[in-house]
Amino acid sequence: MRILWLCNIMLPEIANQLSLEASRKEGWLTGLFDRLMRSQEDAETAGKEPKIELGVCFPATEAFGKYTGEMEREQGGKFKAYGFTEKLLKAEKYDPKMEKRFEEILEDFDPDVIHVFGTEYPHVRAMLTAAKNMGKGSRVALNLQGICTEIAKAYRADLPDKVWKRKTFRDVMKCDSLPKQQRKMEIRGDAERIAIRKTAHVIGRTAFDKNWVQIQNPNVKYHVLNETLRPVFYDGSRWSAETCVPHRIFMSQGDYPLKGLHFVLEALPKVLEKYPDTVLYVAGNSIIKSSLAKGPSRVTGKLKLESYGVYIRDLIKSHKLKDHVVFLGSIDAEEMKKQYLQANVYVCASTNENSPNSVGEAMILGTPAVCSRVGGISTLFAENADGVMFVPEDIEGLAGAICHVFAGGVAVEMQTAHARAHALSTHDPEANYRALLKIYDDINLCI
Repeated sequence: MRILWLCNIMLPEIANQLSLEASRKEGWLTGLFDRLMRSQEDAETAGKEPKIELGVCFPATEAFGKYTGEMEREQGGKFKAYGFTEKLLKAEKYDPKMEKRFEEILEDFDPDVIHVFGTEYPHVRAMLTAAKNMGKGSRVALNLQGICTEIAKAYRADLPDKVWKRKTFRDVMKCDSLPKQQRKMEIRGDAERIAIRKTAHVIGRTAFDKNWVQIQNPNVKYHVLNETLRPVFYDGSRWSAETCVPHRIFMSQGDYPLKGLHFVLEALPKVLEKYPDTVLYVAGNSIIKSSLAKGPSRVTGKLKLESYGVYIRDLIKSHKLKDHVVFLGSIDAEEMKKQYLQANVYVCASTNENSPNSVGEAMILGTPAVCSRVGGISTLFAENADGVMFVPEDIEGLAGAICHVFAGGVAVEMQTAHARAHALSTHDPEANYRALLKIYDDINLCI
């Protein structure tokens, strides 16, 4: 069966072979790709034809926008790679030239199933149009990630008016204030709803996304596929209360309001009253890093701050948290795993998520977790059984949940053990691989 993937990132394997910088986003996609490639390797070892022949479309700059080539991995497995040109940072703008590129790709690869990851980018519309033009419209399956329509609604994340309406020098120069960021997400949501209404197959994984899809398109065929995490999280590593750093909090991201970093900073003083040595570690892009520079670059750094970055900096200053917050910057999967294992608790404080991989990564390692009660998280993370949940805006509740984990005891031990078992089932690579093959078979048989 010939399967064509349409991705919104350049897979690390492709980036490495083209000597380009690899993306650290969409780690679950890397996990799924790795399993498909291993299936090819297993088939080759057994002297059999691989069940799946894979083609991968990836967004690229003009230099690689027409790239077409066979790629073979050192570890085994091969696939065909196709570049297309798109500016993902301006995803609200549509370029009809992508339709022609996708028609070329469809003619060259002739897929049985077209698996589109994500729903909100212009390339999704272009692929749907190209597939229809090439008589392959019924072969497209849209794989849900976040739900942009719902993300837009929750984007403000209870920010004060002065923060929401403020425009820093950076915001003015980039024409990228917080309301404009929200508006861009609304535009993506509009594109997302149109795409859902134009497709026959949708792949999701939570009660939250299934309900949303059925409202948009009651006639769509909904397929369930849980996510496979990055390979490093399956090596048997286990969190331990004896080896973690006491009173260390870890967040996997915090560079825009939806992720709720400001809620955690507001809760931190209450935690410090009971546990004065508490330190919060935040991975991902540091939105205040440029303002912390020394010397002449400090002034330039301050000019680069967006309104949310100013708010985060001010919260740290007003609550005297300078010695209690560490921004790690962008880190790879191995370093992420290290941070989960060192943390006393992982916190997901988002105001909307569908199925954050970071929650699954924490759970599969057995790291105690505290999660916001929003979106599809409850499908992945069973309240009380797997850990504590809270309403994002409830600062007292968040602080209490963190302190509950810090206190430890039998209840926390039971929750982490249950969470690990739950995650090992949800993110089982073999079960998810079999489910994926069944989805491909079902779509192919529907033609």
